[in-house]
Amino acid sequence: MLDKLYFHSTNLVLGNSKDGISLKGFADWFGEQIKYVLFIVLLSLMVYAFVKRAWVFAVGMFFGLSIIAFLVANPDALSNFGTWLAGLLNLKGGG
Repeated sequence: MLDKLYFHSTNLVLGNSKDGISLKGFADWFGEQIKYVLFIVLLSLMVYAFVKRAWVFAVGMFFGLSIIAFLVANPDALSNFGTWLAGLLNLKGGG
């Protein structure tokens, strides 16, 4: 019986852990693939916008997708930003 399943060219490992079957490796791998797809889409749309000479669209898309890419690469940034903003506005949080 297969105890672990290894995918070549990635570090994805699905197998038995102390708590049962773990999909953490799959979740990490899937998140990495989403980052690659996001960056390919960003570059493709940027090239399209520059070819069409849609400068306002290109700049707006660049900033919007840069924020999305930053949040995908660093998901805790949104929580940190919310905490900073609440402290700045003197809001009391429940958690």
